[in-house]
Amino acid sequence: MFKNYFKVAIRNILRSKVYSLVNVAGLAVGITCTVLILLFVTDELSFDTYHSKADRIYRVIEHIEPVEESSSLPFPVAEALKTDYPNFIEEYVRFFNFQAATLSMEYAPERGTKVQFNEPRIFFADSTLLKVFDFKLKLGNPGEVLKNPLSVLVTETTAKRYFGNDNPIGKRLDFEGQHNLTVTGVLEDIPQNSHFKFDFIVSFSSLHTLMPSGLPTTWYWNPCWTYVLLKENTNAENLASSLPEFVKRRYTPARAEQTALYLQPLTDIHLHSNLDFEIEANGDITLVYVFAVIAFFILLIAAINFINLSTARSLKRAREVGVRKVMGAAPKQLIAQFLSESIIITSIAVVLAIPLIDFLLPVLNQLALKEISFYFFTSGIFWASLLSIIILVGLLGGIYPAFFLSSFQPVKVLSGKIGKLGSGAMLRKALVISQFAISCILIIGTIIAYNQLHHLRNANLGFDREEVILLPIDRSPIAQDFSRFKDRIAQHKSVKSVSVANMVMGTETQSSRYIMEDGDIEISLNTYWIGTDFGKTLGMTFLAGRDFSTVFPSDTARGGGGILVNETFLKFAGWENPEPAIGKKITSTGADGEMVIKGVVKDIHFTSLKQPIAPLVFVLRPAPKRRAVYRSYVYVRVDTKDLHNVLPFVEKQFKEFDPARAFSYSFLDERINRLYLAVDLLGKIAAIFSTMAIFVACLGLFGLSSFTAEQRIKEIGIRKVLGASVPSIVFLLSKQFLSLVLVANVFAWPVAYYVMKYWLSNFQTQINIDALPFIAAAVFTLAIAFATMSFQAIRAAFANPVNSLKYE
Repeated sequence: MFKNYFKVAIRNILRSKVYSLVNVAGLAVGITCTVLILLFVTDELSFDTYHSKADRIYRVIEHIEPVEESSSLPFPVAEALKTDYPNFIEEYVRFFNFQAATLSMEYAPERGTKVQFNEPRIFFADSTLLKVFDFKLKLGNPGEVLKNPLSVLVTETTAKRYFGNDNPIGKRLDFEGQHNLTVTGVLEDIPQNSHFKFDFIVSFSSLHTLMPSGLPTTWYWNPCWTYVLLKENTNAENLASSLPEFVKRRYTPARAEQTALYLQPLTDIHLHSNLDFEIEANGDITLVYVFAVIAFFILLIAAINFINLSTARSLKRAREVGVRKVMGAAPKQLIAQFLSESIIITSIAVVLAIPLIDFLLPVLNQLALKEISFYFFTSGIFWASLLSIIILVGLLGGIYPAFFLSSFQPVKVLSGKIGKLGSGAMLRKALVISQFAISCILIIGTIIAYNQLHHLRNANLGFDREEVILLPIDRSPIAQDFSRFKDRIAQHKSVKSVSVANMVMGTETQSSRYIMEDGDIEISLNTYWIGTDFGKTLGMTFLAGRDFSTVFPSDTARGGGGILVNETFLKFAGWENPEPAIGKKITSTGADGEMVIKGVVKDIHFTSLKQPIAPLVFVLRPAPKRRAVYRSYVYVRVDTKDLHNVLPFVEKQFKEFDPARAFSYSFLDERINRLYLAVDLLGKIAAIFSTMAIFVACLGLFGLSSFTAEQRIKEIGIRKVLGASVPSIVFLLSKQFLSLVLVANVFAWPVAYYVMKYWLSNFQTQINIDALPFIAAAVFTLAIAFATMSFQAIRAAFANPVNSLKYE
């Protein structure tokens, strides 16, 4: 019986080649897109789950009202938590990296060329690292590798880069020209689905040697990413409820009033965390939801095509069903026949989709900046998913014609009286509207996402981010001797202005504590520590006062601190106008002491555009004290047309001041744009898969228009004999489907508007949704639908009426 079903199915597939090709191609493309998206979604959801204790690992985060939500903590917090809550916490591990852009490492073998790199991924970690996390150690003793000061773990790729094929254990790396680190272990490369990656892990005890004052004991500076491993069967909520009391007990009273600690599950960090000082830019759970919905929609469109074409062609086989029933076929046998054909077509589509997935996966990896690897023959989940698709789509595509045709009465069918039995026209119309409505939503969403990304990249941030080069100088001799370095590189004709700061403007912030004039309450404010000409270098607009400049002796004298504030600071302080603010004083509770306001700048977006503008203070420290800790980046405004001459000149000066460090640079606008990689990713991938959705929908439309033209072939012949023109016949065949596409747009517009309005609410600065994306989606879908149908319509219109009017 099943052999007969298979033979009949293959025979029908070969007999209706166009119908079968459209069905198979649409399903194959739909399945390919769906599987690729699901691979992306699965990878996003898998971050940090490879750690065997992931369900017990939490990151402790710090909220400082109203300026900072920090992913990091002060140095003493971890040890204090372990001491205060031994019944909850099994182990802790801290990560620290000086919050520097790069740190210099070099290796000079006895024979051969010295190898030197700037390394942005150097971290210091407690010796408990491998007790908490499951990073795989290839070489070394797990209990000893981070036990001693100046010990360092390297990843396999890093070991290869520095030592080639030599055994790295025991070899020494020079750290910033000051200390030798001994390689004690080699780790497997960190999996891509980790919320942060590293190349070096230096023992935390090394900081006692590397930091001039030893390990900081302050509860204000919070540079340590702190993870705790809870004991088995411990309720994290119980520990979390104890943290407010911990803050009151351990922090100073003034700090405790504004500080709160929270536990963040390890597996939530990548998709649910967007805090200050994240180790790396995280993903976005909204992105996962969007792509999961797109995957569902594309598969749905492909399934709709299948159902549409199956129902449209069902009446072509009415007489076959009549003959089979006269010959004794039972309804259940007919149902089995049609369902088996449907499942066979779906299976063929799945077979074709597998090589397509393998071919397109590298393209997805390139777009999404991932390294998703997939092994078809070892993934039980993959095969289970494909089997589910075959059964689900096969049943959906075959169930309507199976039950519909098996219900025919042989007498009516064989006598040609089947018109009253219906043809599923209403169902097909509803399905066409559904698939094009989905396509319209995807198109509108893609256009709006692209416009928002363009807005983020080109929004007025309150400063000029173009043509600014950033040179990382943290812990470099240049930080100590910056004035001389600035004078040296300013000599080049294409260097317009030079300044220095502790952070990258437009991407991050840091808080410090102050007491306002005539006040006695400590407050936390966002703070940048800068050098002279900072406002000039970034093109800031001054509403009152002036920029810091070497022209004014008070700005360059040791201890002559001053500050600049933004508009929002004035509102926060209760001052209506900028002019009266000049000359007022605020006092830093740290090393800066009493400072005078010397300028008020127009509000700027000093962090991500997702964040609201907050009060901001720019602090000038004209001369370093023991360490120029606030001097992390040199800002150089240049004429980029002469970049090929400027960069070699700057590099030469840089190497003269710091020969031990490899020269590196970045552009300010590129650093800012990195914040919006998730939006960029959404736009690119959504555009591609929206195109695929339209392609699949048009395949179905092509099949339906072919079927319609075939059904009305005699009508077309009569119209041509009576003098109908080709354009009128094309319009006659197209108007029905074009009206359905137009109705689909009407349904899609409000849905797309509310969905995208919700998505845009994540941004403090956002575009206004205008009519253009909706009109563009309507024009595009109508045009592509007409182009799809016109091929068959024109072909039918040009057909010889003599052939179409023949009886048989």
